[in-house]
Amino acid sequence: MNGWKIALLLMCLAPSLFSQNFDNIREAHRKGREAARARAATLLQMTKRRSADTAGKVDIHFYRLNLEVFPQTRRIAGALYLEGRSLAAGLSGIVLDLYNPLTVDSVLQAGAQCQFRHSGNMLEIDLNEPAGMNGTVALEVFYQGVPGSAGLGSFNWSEYQGMPRIWTLSEPYGAP
Repeated sequence: MNGWKIALLLMCLAPSLFSQNFDNIREAHRKGREAARARAATLLQMTKRRSADTAGKVDIHFYRLNLEVFPQTRRIAGALYLEGRSLAAGLSGIVLDLYNPLTVDSVLQAGAQCQFRHSGNMLEIDLNEPAGMNGTVALEVFYQGVPGSAGLGSFNWSEYQGMPRIWTLSEPYGAP
């Protein structure tokens, strides 16, 4: 008795196996591979640049990130405090990752404004006081804007049952 029910179920479901559009699936996979290659190239470029600028020169051991989220306008405002120590004598600057869609309002060292440049998804900060070997480096970075997607679901806005929903994937890449 159960055998004919299973056979009937299989006969009803079998046509759906052939109704799949595999071209769309292949195209989606191709686009996904292209996006992954582009993302990898961007990350490699960022890593090379950062490596040339500060790798091995500073050891950041503390980050505090305060984010204010504005779902109605899909904006965020962030305040980052970081603390570390210099691994080189006369450390005069550091480089942080920060996506271009976000605008840096100010960078402070011991309460005083620092000079900075923000381009190529990198934030280059000139320290007001160069740090000596094992010297403390403490900075505050204030920024705001509409976070862009770095791909891979890095930052998403949506609604669920009428309530705003903000979510991320692929940390640490794409973090605001």
